[in-house]
Amino acid sequence: MRPINLYTCTRCFAIGWAFFACFSAYASTASDSKIECVGRYQISLPSDVEVATTIPNALIKVDTVDKQQFADGSIASRSTIHYQGSLEVTPLQTSAEFTKLRRDTLSRKEKAKKYFLEQDEFEIADSIKELKQELPETFIWQSKNTVDAFLLREKRVFHYFVSGLERPGEHAKVLNNFISSFRPRLLFTTPKESGVCIPYGFIADDGKPARHVAVTMRLKDHPEVEIFFEDQSARDDGIKQTVQTQERTELSLLWKGMAQSAKRIDLLFPDYHSITLDGRTGTASFAEITQTDGSKDYGYAAVVNGDHTAKIDTPQLEFYVIRKASRAKGKPISKSELKEMAHKIAASIKRRDVN
Repeated sequence: MRPINLYTCTRCFAIGWAFFACFSAYASTASDSKIECVGRYQISLPSDVEVATTIPNALIKVDTVDKQQFADGSIASRSTIHYQGSLEVTPLQTSAEFTKLRRDTLSRKEKAKKYFLEQDEFEIADSIKELKQELPETFIWQSKNTVDAFLLREKRVFHYFVSGLERPGEHAKVLNNFISSFRPRLLFTTPKESGVCIPYGFIADDGKPARHVAVTMRLKDHPEVEIFFEDQSARDDGIKQTVQTQERTELSLLWKGMAQSAKRIDLLFPDYHSITLDGRTGTASFAEITQTDGSKDYGYAAVVNGDHTAKIDTPQLEFYVIRKASRAKGKPISKSELKEMAHKIAASIKRRDVN
């Protein structure tokens, strides 16, 4: 019998255990991934996330600046929801807080009514009223051409506002369409029917209404990592440029927006390169962000231009993953880890399957 070499055996065991540990860590990471839906799309995230929402005070003070925030007050200025009107979602709220919101809204509407009376705009003043309805934890206001609905669902306020209504009966139609189609949902629950996902909510439809859903998230275990995804119906903006030029323009605007809070942003080689999102070719770039204190952060962004002339829905998609090391709980993820993460998330983006 061949003698056993204890050194070799121990070394093999160590290598095997290291391999097993690495595989287990990878498997754990893979199993921790979460699939979230945004607009008519879904995106796979490496772990649990916090989603930026509308601060409750902004529902009363309509001119509030930087109203999309994370729990610690960090701003998510690109987050927005439009679906036949504007939609806002708040952090968790109690019934008592919702009752106070109704009182505050009543006070605001009374002030508006008084203003229009002072301006001799009697028709507008008379049109401002609360609609009587029997839905629990719901109140709705309307004026001559607006509908303003507040719904407390699963301890979050969903605010739906539509303006520009002129035809008789249009208020009721708009409200019925929204209220009958909307339902709350938990994060990482992906409906299998046609419709539009918003943070903590879903609006069922036939796939035809336009939408603009832009959501900002950050990883709970790595709060320095911010992830943004936008699904926006294609529109004709009248700009005559090549698709590639338009995409580079969008990326340039995105980086310029981020540069307002940084010292400088440098695109790393190559400045722009092709990327595929949902089977369509777009443009991406990777950047080094020098903060005002001289520290370095990194970001990866991609854009796929929409096509309003296409026979099928071909929206504009925008996506980024950035690192803000100052928010890290411990050691922030590295430049290479961020880039790899961005590539994996980008590859996961696809139109949500429906029955």
